[in-house]
Amino acid sequence: MQKTYKGVSKILLVVLVGIIIVISAVMFGYGGEEVQDVKDDVQNKAQDVISEASDDVVSKVVEEGQEAIGKKLKEAGEKMLEEDAKPGYYGEYGDDGVGEYEKVILFFTAPWCPSCVEAEKNIEIDKKDIPTDVAVVKVDFDNDVELREEYGINKQHTFVLVGSDDADDVKWDGSITLSEVIDNIE
Repeated sequence: MQKTYKGVSKILLVVLVGIIIVISAVMFGYGGEEVQDVKDDVQNKAQDVISEASDDVVSKVVEEGQEAIGKKLKEAGEKMLEEDAKPGYYGEYGDDGVGEYEKVILFFTAPWCPSCVEAEKNIEIDKKDIPTDVAVVKVDFDNDVELREEYGINKQHTFVLVGSDDADDVKWDGSITLSEVIDNIE
């Protein structure tokens, strides 16, 4: 916008100079033809300045418009990607589709375990924040003995990040919030 003010200043300066020239011409007795030539010159110069200033304003508006459009397109694209991304998962062991996630965390829990119940409640509240590539799967500590033995689990409130590339499984216990659970896998 600073260029716009400079363009307007140029226009005003040219018009002011033109007025001074016309007044001077009248005061010093120039004839009508000479005054007309001066007026024509002033008008031509003013038109040139206006045209140049207009070009500057138009190019600035176009540039700012392109930047704004680019920003809006980027924001819209990011929003579409977020909306299209499969949400993270939190649910019971045995549900279909868990294998589609890059990272699967088994949560060995029991209804009689106060810290397990608290963790379940907190994860349920924040499950919308589970990363899109993560599934947190509740496993019944008391009834899924075979799974407990497979992963060497000997106490409730234990989490296992199941190895996806033949790596050892990562185990930990005691996480109470979703952010604590996620911190253990990053």
